[in-house]
Amino acid sequence: GINAEYMGQKELRSSMKEGDGTIKKVEELMKEKAYREALVEVSKLVSIHKEDPALRRLNALCLSKTHEYEEAHSEINQALELEKKNNLDPMQSICTKVDIFWDQEEINEAIKFLQANMADGSSTVIGEKIEEIKKRCKEEYGLEHTQDEFVKIEHFMRWMRRGLATYKNVRMKYYAPDFRGVHACESIAEHEIFLNVPRNLIITPQSGKDTPIGQKLLASKVKITWDYLVYIAVFLLTEMKKPDSTWKPFTDMYPRLVNGFPLFYSEDEKNLLKGSPMIDQIHSETEQMKEEYKRIVTAVPEFSMFTEDEYIKNKVLVISRIFFVKIKGVTERIMVPLADMFNHHYEKVGQTYWHYNDASDSFVVTAQKKIEKGDAICENYGVKPNYRFLFYYGFLIDNNMKNTVYIKLYFNKDETREKVKGAMVGTKPENTIKTFKYYEHFGDNYSKNRKFLGFLRFLEYEGDLSEISAKHLIPPEKSAETCACKTRKLRLPFLSFANERKMLERLQIIAQACLKKFPDTLETDEALLKDPSLSYNVRNCIVYRLGEKKIYADMIKMADLALEMLSKTYAGACAQYKALPSKPPYAYYIEKELLPATVSYTHLTLPTNREVQIAVV
Repeated sequence: GINAEYMGQKELRSSMKEGDGTIKKVEELMKEKAYREALVEVSKLVSIHKEDPALRRLNALCLSKTHEYEEAHSEINQALELEKKNNLDPMQSICTKVDIFWDQEEINEAIKFLQANMADGSSTVIGEKIEEIKKRCKEEYGLEHTQDEFVKIEHFMRWMRRGLATYKNVRMKYYAPDFRGVHACESIAEHEIFLNVPRNLIITPQSGKDTPIGQKLLASKVKITWDYLVYIAVFLLTEMKKPDSTWKPFTDMYPRLVNGFPLFYSEDEKNLLKGSPMIDQIHSETEQMKEEYKRIVTAVPEFSMFTEDEYIKNKVLVISRIFFVKIKGVTERIMVPLADMFNHHYEKVGQTYWHYNDASDSFVVTAQKKIEKGDAICENYGVKPNYRFLFYYGFLIDNNMKNTVYIKLYFNKDETREKVKGAMVGTKPENTIKTFKYYEHFGDNYSKNRKFLGFLRFLEYEGDLSEISAKHLIPPEKSAETCACKTRKLRLPFLSFANERKMLERLQIIAQACLKKFPDTLETDEALLKDPSLSYNVRNCIVYRLGEKKIYADMIKMADLALEMLSKTYAGACAQYKALPSKPPYAYYIEKELLPATVSYTHLTLPTNREVQIAVV
């Protein structure tokens, strides 16, 4: 803390009998930060030496470190009274009270207290303490103590304490407008619970349903997408409109800027995504939410107290901040103050563990591993591609191993055979089969990529369709609601050399067509990213589109390599693959499908000597 080490140890020692080891034990416990154990020992001493201000100070410090702030202030006030009564120097007790204010995150109260106790003889010392507090405030919070943003943080943390939330060794830190994080102000031990937020401070969909607007919205039965987001947004918007809301300290901390989300990009920023499917998604989502707002206002006219802009912004913000938890066995989506300010870090998987504790009826966060002093407290938002990170959270990950692109496959509606294929999978031939996810790195995602490749094989298949239906098509299912056939699951493995070649050639065509949609090349993007002056959004746009381009480029590389390998013997194909300088992202396809197929499969269209070569190998 700001104070010198253990406030008046010499005074303590002078008040104790020579050889008494209790005070030494307390000192050791303090050094080990075992404050609760130290408190037990100090309390024994205070009961014997009630008039000793040094003991009172130490007791107050232990109470503060165990978050018993009211008791700590009471104890230090008694020490100050004793010092006044006995004409003793109060400076150490003044410093201890400042420490308590600091632990409470009442920095401005600490400065006011020091200013009120500035006497002629101590003005220099107290002035130095005030400057020390200001400096430390700037270092730990990233703000001056007089800034509005800092005052909001003080009010918010006070609101948390009054709501009976408990937190330990954490501080909010300001990075930029509407961009904050939570840091460890002291080390947090492995398996230590450092945040506990009770039910009364948690926002649930029911919170929104219980508002007057929420009740009318619920009764209207109007169709809304992701209703849990809407009801949480309704609660927040309702509280923001109340001048005397008890949630004001929380809503004051709630983000106002949403320009980091693609839905709110400027036209210039959107143009940077030209060629990416993200552009269509931005337009589609925006129109859907505008239509949804109109439906809601038509059904519940009172909902117009919230503007369309407020509705869309808050729905997007809620998406980025909710937790999925089990409460008494039921999955709930909730918003948790302070915990919703933990930032994402993909390398810190397992740093924290959070859950809802039914016994204490609270949201609990535990350190899964030791968190060092000064470290940002992060959680992992999940393994997601940059598409989801950017669209729903407003940030992305460089070199994200889970990057994906969305690709639509179409039937040729002019061909009778294509109509038959469409009927087989429950899709009208004039429509797309579906939009497929294709992942850059196969690995754990191979089942999804394999599904996509399987449909490509299906589109290029020229053999007996009844054989495909019998071996590789799951029987049709009907929707219980509409009785319409659902799209059937099709999983086509390697069928033949000829079919695989056609599949790979179509993959090349698809990837080349996707790359041509971008006005800039992959190499251009790589060069642009070397510019350190890029704005946050501009950089994100370039990183995002570069990720898509890399996937399309890898598709072409995979197809080129596979086509060459298919023209060789198994031994030759293996030799070519092993000669690669490093394992490619599509290694799984080569190793699990292509190479085994060159041993297992022959095809009549291949030259006889090639068939013999493969059989021999």
